[in-house]
Amino acid sequence: MLKGIKTAALAVALGTAAFASGGAKDVEAKRLLITFENLAQNGGFFFTPVYGAFHDNSGFDIFNVGEAASPVFERLAEDGTFTQLRDDRVANFPDSQGFALNAGVGPIGPQSSVSFEIDVDGNINTHFVFATMLIPSQDAFIGLDDSVELFDSNGSFISPFSLTFDRTDIYDAGTEDNADNSAVAFLNQAAPDTGVSENGVIGLHEGLSAEILDAGFVGPNGDIPFSRDAADFLRDDFGPFARLTVTAVDVPEPSTIAMFGFGLLGFAALRHRRQRKAA
Repeated sequence: MLKGIKTAALAVALGTAAFASGGAKDVEAKRLLITFENLAQNGGFFFTPVYGAFHDNSGFDIFNVGEAASPVFERLAEDGTFTQLRDDRVANFPDSQGFALNAGVGPIGPQSSVSFEIDVDGNINTHFVFATMLIPSQDAFIGLDDSVELFDSNGSFISPFSLTFDRTDIYDAGTEDNADNSAVAFLNQAAPDTGVSENGVIGLHEGLSAEILDAGFVGPNGDIPFSRDAADFLRDDFGPFARLTVTAVDVPEPSTIAMFGFGLLGFAALRHRRQRKAA
């Protein structure tokens, strides 16, 4: 029985320690749930891992419409890789927080979704931005040109954020020639950064080539069905195909954990007294 009391006491100690050590960072951090949904019909687009970041709005940016893509963003827009963009962010904005949905797993297919939880300090990183590549394509992507403010001046989460993407939200990075179909990501690209350079600027995408739309099958092994009807975003009836949502997650307060520990101690002590009385 003594062992049971010690166990409960340990729970109290841990709960109290969690409460006492819940310094500014623990109190200020807000747990957020980020969800990305591929709403495309079967046979439609895939998305590369979704890369994003929370930052203080002091200069961090992923891309700007009307300007040339940075070398690090070019790798995301052409190959779907985010490591260069991540390393650049960490080096220049060390207080920012980044994430990658579905990293190391593979593309996000039609009619599927991925989620990720992250603790964000709203007193520091108030704004949010992200991007992901559409595949198959040369350099098509969706994302936020302007960061979205998710925390107010007091560091409080403003409200759930949800953004649905339709055909008018697809960008062309302007880095790879869309007329060249010899190295299309998720179709016939043998190695990263192998397409013909365009040297243009970021703008709205004008549509995929017939070679891509009529490919029939895509993917590393060429066995994933791909349909013009599901992927031709120039069609008037092409509906919403992606959605990103950020919501707050309720996390038990450290004081609640401590009270739970005290409850365990009381239960163990009561049980000990009853067993002694029965003896």
